[in-house]
Amino acid sequence: MHKHTLQSYAKINLFLEVIKKLKNGYHDLSSIITRISISDKIKIDTAADFSVKFIGPFCSQVSQESNIHTLFQFLLDNNFINHSNYAILIDKQIPVGSGLGGGSSNVAEILKYLMSEGALSKSQCLLAAKELGSDIEFFLEEGSALITGTGSVKQRIKLFSDKIFLLIYPQILMSTKIIFEQHQILSKSNFFYEGQKQISDILQETSNDLEETAITLHQETRMVKQFLESDERCNFTRMTGSGSAFFGCYNDEATANDAVSKIKKLHPKWWTCLARII
Repeated sequence: MHKHTLQSYAKINLFLEVIKKLKNGYHDLSSIITRISISDKIKIDTAADFSVKFIGPFCSQVSQESNIHTLFQFLLDNNFINHSNYAILIDKQIPVGSGLGGGSSNVAEILKYLMSEGALSKSQCLLAAKELGSDIEFFLEEGSALITGTGSVKQRIKLFSDKIFLLIYPQILMSTKIIFEQHQILSKSNFFYEGQKQISDILQETSNDLEETAITLHQETRMVKQFLESDERCNFTRMTGSGSAFFGCYNDEATANDAVSKIKKLHPKWWTCLARII
């Protein structure tokens, strides 16, 4: 019996372009995704029976049939593994349904763990990632990435930023499926990354095409955006993924903390967190 602790980091989409709707109902996307310094903690141990338990501030938002159950069912159904005798404990610090990628990150970390233990090959790991969710492949390796299609990693890129990212989650669980179903506008441009761009340049030249749809559907997301846009010390504001979390870019921790103090007075139920790109 040897327990392993895994760090399962969140992500933000610096931008998200919806290029076209595909025949299978999915969308052709373009996005740059980068890890940020907030994480769930996963403890995994061999055990007599399979079990998954969630603790932490967002544990109640995880459905009974979690994506970890789906992962192990997929691995067993495809004969990638011959048993699922693991006890898994996940401390959910990343809000669920926020566009911060916590669920995908959890699956990726467990896939990497199984690979490191020799239970899975790299090709099995990649196949499972591609089958089970659009951001899982991104989390299998370090570094930021340009994502195309329905979530394939087109290229790994190095991004550095000394900015502080203020994350705001208005406690609204947003359905990715519904956001995409309601979304009509398609992007004309397809972002081209030539390897010389600063994060500030990327943010200035791009947008999240799903933002307008999200703020039309949910008043709270509009309020988050308005709060960040009205703060003159916030350099940029953008929704991540299909929402409902937004991030605001600040030059330093002190000004970001000032914003947090204001939010706590105005919207005490909103979740906030300061993070850096890692």
